[in-house]
Amino acid sequence: MSYAANKRWRKKNPEKWLEWKNRYYNQFTVGAIHSNKRWTHEEEQLVLNHEISDRTISSKISRTVGAIQVKRSELKNKNVPVGGLIIK
Repeated sequence: MSYAANKRWRKKNPEKWLEWKNRYYNQFTVGAIHSNKRWTHEEEQLVLNHEISDRTISSKISRTVGAIQVKRSELKNKNVPVGGLIIK
């Protein structure tokens, strides 16, 4: 389906589009109960080690996949001290 056709379909079926969009985004927010809470040292280490998938980490620490990816980027790119070490 072309972009133009997709756009026309979304305009004709806004409630169905919204349902699909919400279903897609909700799969990444499973168990997200930590909104606006500080990250613990253990959570930061788990995110930095990256030994398991982000989705698995998400379900373990009850944060979204997006939050995990943003935190990992912040920790790596800004030389934030984690447990006395500076990540470069």
